[in-house]
Amino acid sequence: MVREGWSAEPMSVLSVGAGTLALIRCSGEAHTATGVEPWSAIVKVVQPGAPNRCGVNSWSTPEMTEIDVYQSDLFARREGSFRGARCFLVDEREGGIFWLWLEDLSNYSGTNWSAAQYLETARGIGRFRGSWSREETQRIEGRSPT
Repeated sequence: MVREGWSAEPMSVLSVGAGTLALIRCSGEAHTATGVEPWSAIVKVVQPGAPNRCGVNSWSTPEMTEIDVYQSDLFARREGSFRGARCFLVDEREGGIFWLWLEDLSNYSGTNWSAAQYLETARGIGRFRGSWSREETQRIEGRSPT
């Protein structure tokens, strides 16, 4: 059970993701079997079809969206050095807006990385995306495998 007194703060980073309306860090304390524990989560507010901060709308393609992936088990079944943030809840709101309650990774910084760290991250992303089968992505997209 979450205690009263939790907080929600807009994040200082700006997302250029398609349809991203806001990034909000929520935090507080919860009663657990072992006592009171701090918690935090990122709420990503997304509206498919809305342009990103650069004015680009990439939701017009039939490709899989972030919402589709989080509603599936695709991220949950992956292993290796790269993974998506854990999603605790996909909350569909009025007006076609979604709140994605995501694992708070704000303590992991991408600043001051070496070239080797960027290279390893790029390889991890490639392996991660390359591990998805065609049938798997079509299933998530709601299309029949061809």
